[in-house]
Amino acid sequence: MKFVALAVTLVLFALLMFMAKKKMNFGTRTIVAAILGIIVGFIFKGNTEYVKVFGSIYANLLFAIVIPLLFTSIVSTVVSLESIEKMKKIGTKTIGILSLHNVLGSLVGLILGVAFKIGQGSSLTLTADAKAKEVPT
Repeated sequence: MKFVALAVTLVLFALLMFMAKKKMNFGTRTIVAAILGIIVGFIFKGNTEYVKVFGSIYANLLFAIVIPLLFTSIVSTVVSLESIEKMKKIGTKTIGILSLHNVLGSLVGLILGVAFKIGQGSSLTLTADAKAKEVPT
């Protein structure tokens, strides 16, 4: 069954290559690939060991691209600024927006936690031989 999953995956890769040759939109190909991947994963549940390699390679390539892309975009933005005042203004806005997101996220988490009474009714008991350890400085 593992080899069948691999064969089906390779056929789907060929289909995606055919779609690329027909000049289909990249977004469309990405959505089609995601849907086909979900279907293959659902059909061959538990028998995707050989197919998992493709997903791991894809995820690792994405991780390898993100950091240089982020660094390049930051350097490009800083270089394109004409004055220090613009950089201060952008930096202040960025810090303000990120702080606002953190505060709003915390509030939403607290409100939902209280509203749904998360943790109510649970009891954690320690065994008699459990000892607290000191946290190193």
